[in-house]
Amino acid sequence: MNICIVGTNIPPVIGGLEVYSYELARQLVKKGFKVCLVGYKTFKKSPSSEEKDGITIYRIPNLPVIGNKLYFIFAYLLLKKLHKNFNIDIVHAQTVVPSGFVGALLCRKYKIPFIITSHGFELIVRGKQLLIKPFIHYAFKHAFKIIGVSKEMSQFSINAGAAINKTITFANAVDTDLFSPSHSNLRNKLGIAKDVVLILILRRLHPKTGVQYIVQIAPELIEGNTNVHFLVIGTGPLENNMKNFVNKKSLDKYFTFTGGIPNHQVVDYIRCSDFSVFPSLAEATSIACLEVMSCAKPVVVSNVGGLPEIVLHEKTGIIVDFGKIDSTYQDYGLSTKALQNLKNGIRFLIENKDQREKLGCNARKFVIRNYSWDTYLQKILNIYKDAKSNNELN
Repeated sequence: MNICIVGTNIPPVIGGLEVYSYELARQLVKKGFKVCLVGYKTFKKSPSSEEKDGITIYRIPNLPVIGNKLYFIFAYLLLKKLHKNFNIDIVHAQTVVPSGFVGALLCRKYKIPFIITSHGFELIVRGKQLLIKPFIHYAFKHAFKIIGVSKEMSQFSINAGAAINKTITFANAVDTDLFSPSHSNLRNKLGIAKDVVLILILRRLHPKTGVQYIVQIAPELIEGNTNVHFLVIGTGPLENNMKNFVNKKSLDKYFTFTGGIPNHQVVDYIRCSDFSVFPSLAEATSIACLEVMSCAKPVVVSNVGGLPEIVLHEKTGIIVDFGKIDSTYQDYGLSTKALQNLKNGIRFLIENKDQREKLGCNARKFVIRNYSWDTYLQKILNIYKDAKSNNELN
């Protein structure tokens, strides 16, 4: 079976969707399938095409200002050419728009079955935009299946026009062999003592991830226990504001900002930490959260979006009540009660080493049982085979 995975941003861009798209391709290649991966050429130094890990990768020009607006055209023309040379059996789009729409066009012209995995952004942010709605409806109409990576994402798809009988839910996966418990010497390099409680913030520094509230409550957390340190991995529009706040409050010795770290190197940072915090205002399935849990580290998460679906309260981590459960890319401002709940959750894991170890051990077992790539591939390959069989019958 020849499979074409169509995304938008793909590695070397760092992010959850990018990691998922590439890892899906890599895992399918390991199973013996021929896979091509299509996405933006975000960096000038990235080759327009290459072979890596057995994956044939194609990057579409992303011209300044107008590049993403021409993605429909560039991607469609590329996929037409690929189909002639590659004989595509399945198109798996990683967004509803633009890649889902491109998949629908290809489906109509060449009768190639395609499915969509909705990770959230295009429906949360663009789902109500009048100019985008027709593209979303067209993509949903011609998709064999629409996969929501959380119950909320599936409902967003249905609300945006996806047929209920075509919409299913299952979360993303994690490489449980790579993200596994092991000793790390990274603390020595970072200058962080072994007895310090190291809190990992593995997030894009964007308002929707809620990271701004970590620095906001940090002074109170540190006041109660100075033997803590915050390790912040990621970049984004809030980075300078967060650093300035930390500097203004004289908290520099309690924070380390690393910037972006390639995914294959992130595992060492997770291993050297004690637990991680995901105070999200919008979340589908957090791959980073699954990676942390897979390394036998507990998590503190908000009760927003898909997070409560992948974390068991007081068994694999702590779920914090934010007062709202619906994902939004707008920072609505956490209430005093929500902030207190967040502080309480973090403080509990700071002060209870035994619970950190117990929850972390449970988290590892839970992820292996439910979110390994072996489990995921069984589901996705059944969908591919059904789509191909259905297409041949019609």
